[in-house]
Amino acid sequence: MFEDFFRELGKHLKYITTTSGHKIYRCPFCGDSSNTNKGHLYVATDKPVFRCAKCGESGHFSKLINLFNLDNIVLPKTKISGNKYSNTPVSNIIKYTLDEDTENYLESRLGKVTIDPDEANIINNDELNNIWTGSSKYTSDRVIPKHSVNFLTYFKKKVVVRLYNEDDLKYFGRYDTIQLSEGSDVYILNNKRIFSEYFKHRTIVIAEGIFDILNTYYNLNMFPKDAIYTAALNAHIGKAYEIASSVAISFNPNIIVLADNDKKDIDYLKCLPKSLWNSTVIYRNTLGKDFGEKEVKGEISYGRANQR
Repeated sequence: MFEDFFRELGKHLKYITTTSGHKIYRCPFCGDSSNTNKGHLYVATDKPVFRCAKCGESGHFSKLINLFNLDNIVLPKTKISGNKYSNTPVSNIIKYTLDEDTENYLESRLGKVTIDPDEANIINNDELNNIWTGSSKYTSDRVIPKHSVNFLTYFKKKVVVRLYNEDDLKYFGRYDTIQLSEGSDVYILNNKRIFSEYFKHRTIVIAEGIFDILNTYYNLNMFPKDAIYTAALNAHIGKAYEIASSVAISFNPNIIVLADNDKKDIDYLKCLPKSLWNSTVIYRNTLGKDFGEKEVKGEISYGRANQR
């Protein structure tokens, strides 16, 4: 079922053996042990999931596809609980060139920058309609939004819908979320990373909102372009840190928090392990509430660089 996936995966991971239901590799997340040829990453052969028996890292195949940039892999769709889009991997979601209305809205938020829809994990409105009608949100008399920017989260468990047209806002709030499968998820920008270069700085940039991340990445030259940029989608940034650190294959990263000005530094710090506080820097936009607008002046409110 997953022949193409396993062929490409074998180019990046050391294969150990095959059991009745799994192929076993050395784990890229914990590295297994340097003094053994055993592997602990169990990759299922009958469904698109994996788990490391040593470090506990697990997830959908799409996580490994993203980790190794296997953009040419198309997995069969899986069907769970009657929702045809449950656990749909990223390679089966249609990406698109931004339409004029959406481009105009993004320009109003971010200025004249070129947004790559694949990099920003944006899906088009036709695909949104398919997902919407296949979800629990749909009823025959429910209006489907027509003007929105639609962001796919990292594990493909959610679509975050930002509506920007007054006609749609009569029926919905500014943001809506479609849950594709069970569990929490965060947004991570799909920027390309050469991990040998990334490990020189090991930087994770965390914000509450997606537009904070987009504006910082596309407009501001404050942080490395190959850092991991993630939006927690709420004020509790702990889950974003956990997922981003697993993507980084690093459990001692340098953390940069893009803070909203209605939250205190401690509100963010208490979401992180105390062992990481010394490697955390918090920035605030002194020109506005957050980093989501094109006009930003970022200043440090917490961190080692502020104490020099």
